Amino acid sequence: MASNRATLTVFGSLCASTFGLGVWQTARYLEKNRIIEDRDNELSKTPVDGYQDESPYRRMMLTGYFDHDSYFKVGLRGTPSSHSSGGISPQGYFVVTPFHLSSSDDQRTVLVNRGWIPRKTEPAVLQTNDKKITTITAVPAKFESPRFIVPEHNFEKRTLTWFDKTALTALSRLPLDTPYVQQLLSS
Repeated sequence: MASNRATLTVFGSLCASTFGLGVWQTARYLEKNRIIEDRDNELSKTPVDGYQDESPYRRMMLTGYFDHDSYFKVGLRGTPSSHSSGGISPQGYFVVTPFHLSSSDDQRTVLVNRGWIPRKTEPAVLQTNDKKITTITAVPAKFESPRFIVPEHNFEKRTLTWFDKTALTALSRLPLDTPYVQQLLSS
């Protein structure tokens, strides 16, 4: 009799726990779908002119020029999925460059993640000194928090190991509240 009661208790608690996890996973699935739908809706809208941070996925058209002398790299990182060709993934860097807005309303500078470059092509791509006015499409980006164990940043080589807000702004000699965006490349 006691063993039947213990069996029912153990089996009943397993069933209740499994049911609870199923309910949680269903709620999380629906929440994730809503988030993806919101992101897709925001990204499909016409880009707004100038920097705005009301929505994390709203595309912006920013006009200004890149300060190529103040670029820096974040990495080494593996190939993003958009660059992957299967097989072994080469290592490379994300390039972040200050972008000086030239709007009459907004004269600030934003940090622009311009995308990933392979390690072997890095010097040739980054050596330019033109300051021509250009328009880019971008979305607000997020800084990262360090993982459990991370190497130190290499400020002499202008290389960071993660998207560190304090280091990014200090290296660029910009205020800590400098906006950070991800440039969207046309496909």
